[in-house]
Parts: sequence; C-alpha cells; structure tokens
Amino acid sequence: MMSGTPACNVVEDLLGQLLFLKVEPYCRMSLTGSKAVTDYWQESISDAWREEDTDALEVVHNLLSRILIRHSKSQRLATGEAMLELPPKETRTLLVEAEGSEAFVYHSCEGEAVRQAHRMRREGTLNQEFMRLVAYRDRLLRVCSHPGNLDLQHLNRDILLRERGVREGGAGEEEVEGL
Repeated sequence: MMSGTPACNVVEDLLGQLLFLKVEPYCRMSLTGSKAVTDYWQESISDAWREEDTDALEVVHNLLSRILIRHSKSQRLATGEAMLELPPKETRTLLVEAEGSEAFVYHSCEGEAVRQAHRMRREGTLNQEFMRLVAYRDRLLRVCSHPGNLDLQHLNRDILLRERGVREGGAGEEEVEGL
C-alpha cells in the first residue's frame, strides 16, 4: 500500500490500514471480534493521543517506523540520481460493492446519517448541528476503510434508540444505556 498521507485527520485513521495490512497484533485481535481491537486501540492509542500524552507520540512513532518507509521526492542517491521517481499522478475511481456484513454495517450507518440530516432540515437545525453531519460522514469513511473501525456497540445503541423513537439526549435513552 502506498500513501502520501496515511492518517488524514486523526490517529484513528491508521487502524483500518493496520488491519488491512495485517499488522500484528491488531489483525490477530480483529479475528477475536472488532470490539477487542477497537477497545485496545482506543485505550492505548487514541485516548492518550487526544490527551497529548508524550508516550502516545512515541508509541505511534515506533509503530509507524516498523511498517513505513518514508522518502521525499527530493531525496537523492550518492550518485545524484533521484531516489524516487514517480510517474505523473493518475486518479481513478473504482466503484466497489460492499457485501455481507460490511454492506449491512455501511447501510445501517448511512441510513442513520440520512435520517438525522432529514430531521435537522425539518427542524431547521442544520447550521447548529453541522459538525454532527461531519461526524456521520467521518463514520462512513471509517467503515469504508474497515468495518472494524466502527464501535459496533455504538451502532447497536443507535439502532435501538431509533427503534424506540428516542433521540440522543432524550427521555428513554437511559433504558438503552445498559444494553
């Protein structure tokens, strides 16, 4: 896999790539259930990173140095030749159809995002809740990278809340919390 930007926005962007590349121990943990790997990543990497813990920076740096080779376009060999000659940039769009559980998870998230966008438009709260729409989009992008990037308990909670007609932060939400 070649990427100029392995993590676009947040450190969580790396997890799907680690799973795709079958990097130990993350790929092994994903076999035991997506919750195990997301919990481990959340506790040992994401939370510490968000708190700007210097140990988290070292952990991520050590992890990336084991699996990445970093070169710049301007690097030269001792002979003066370019170390890396890249062909002209080519952009292709490949449509890939998700199947099975991946499609189910994606369509569940997509449906929730659409329902919330319609609700916001109906209630006239699109501007106030714009960042929530961005969060839904980011969730869909994470799912496309790898369904293991999504906390399935959160998805189950969203589905249960929707089935019971409970809006986030509304009455009845506490009944679902224990599920």
